[in-house]
Amino acid sequence: MPITELQRKRRPNALGSSDLALLLGIAPPKSAKIQTLYDLWLEKRKRLQEEQDGTPDEAADAGNRFEPAVLDFAQERLGPLIRNQRRVRPELYLAVNLDAVVRRNGEPVEGKTAGLFSPLIDPWGEPETDQVPDRVLAQTHGQMLTVKKEICHVPSFLAGRGFLMFCVPFNPDLGNEIAERAVAFMEKNVLADIPPEGVASLPVLKRMRREPNKIVEVYDQLLLDDWLNAKSGAKSAKEVCEWAEAQLLTTLGDAEAAIFPNGEAVTYYEQTRAAHHVKESTFRVPRHKKKGL
Repeated sequence: MPITELQRKRRPNALGSSDLALLLGIAPPKSAKIQTLYDLWLEKRKRLQEEQDGTPDEAADAGNRFEPAVLDFAQERLGPLIRNQRRVRPELYLAVNLDAVVRRNGEPVEGKTAGLFSPLIDPWGEPETDQVPDRVLAQTHGQMLTVKKEICHVPSFLAGRGFLMFCVPFNPDLGNEIAERAVAFMEKNVLADIPPEGVASLPVLKRMRREPNKIVEVYDQLLLDDWLNAKSGAKSAKEVCEWAEAQLLTTLGDAEAAIFPNGEAVTYYEQTRAAHHVKESTFRVPRHKKKGL
């Protein structure tokens, strides 16, 4: 379900179900805009600038477009649904946006798509079970905690497998762990304005609000030294790599490939980048092949 502007404004005031995996130490997908617990703290403290471009990437856009079909599939199995619902549980600082609830009993429904634009990597198991990825377990338990239900339905469309229904029963131990961590994070970090351990991700740090002309004193000289050494090392490594590549390609002369005494090879064939968001272009990349061309 795409996030609306109203939902975006509400997000800093409580934890959504998609936030909970981070509290459990579960790594988010690389496409997620919030990557670390420190990122989440900055968001809840309203210290991030609004993103300039809220347009979802292709995979997210496809998932949003495909969601009604997934919920239609769920409705065939579960009966009438009430879609796009918001529920809150203030004492746990939870506010969840539900894809749907089952009309007859109020059980939450969380639609999922996976593998639409890339290989199916997450561990989805047998249908009609709770064998879903860990972050989905965290998300569904946050929803069940909020609406006080014992079952969350997870209708899904998985590449190569089609429409499947998963069913996650409430696990009290996991539910209690999520509840405790949610309250602790909100009260000890967000409301107390004390950052959690760890660091923020670079994309989020670039969105952080800065006070004009504010200067702080940092007493850990190693922070600066480590950064400078890392930059210097990266620059040196890049220069060495570029020099070695130039030397190799010079040896190729006007050839497109070379083979070496041990049977390994290097190719330098012309390639084409398809025109999606940029104009089609051709380019060459040297590639190592262990044996032959």
